[in-house]
Parts: sequence; structure tokens; C-alpha cells
Amino acid sequence: AVFAGVDVPIVYFSIQWWRTQHPSPVLTGDGTLDPAMLHAWLWNILAWFMWAVFITGLRYVLERRRQLLDQNEALNAMEAAQ
Repeated sequence: AVFAGVDVPIVYFSIQWWRTQHPSPVLTGDGTLDPAMLHAWLWNILAWFMWAVFITGLRYVLERRRQLLDQNEALNAMEAAQ
């Protein structure tokens, strides 16, 4: 974590220090997004949203199956006890 903390400003300023080896900044000087990057940014946001929906749905299905399995085990235990 210490090395990562030191590395963050180096990575951030590297696009200004070594202009020949790095692409131009995506954010302009006032902190706004370059208009050429807006399309890619919107697709990225959509993709991450769809990933979140997928993971949430998967987690729901897994939890529901676990609950049904627990329910069936409890019913089988009750039947065996009778």
C-alpha cells in the first residue's frame, strides 16, 4: 500500500512529464472530459451497469437456490422425525 501510494502521483503526472511515451490526457486542464472520449465513456458506463445487473441477478439466483435447499432439508428432517 505504501508503494502504491507513492506510485499514484507518478502515474498521474507521467502523461505530462513524458509526453513522447504517453498519450495525451483524457481530462482537459479544467477537469472536464474531452468530447472525443464521451462516446467511449458512455459505453463503459453501460457495460459496467450491465455487469452489475448480471452479478446481482446471479447472486439472487444462488441465494434463492440455497434457501430452497435449506427448506427441503428442514422438511425432510421433520418428516424423518415423525
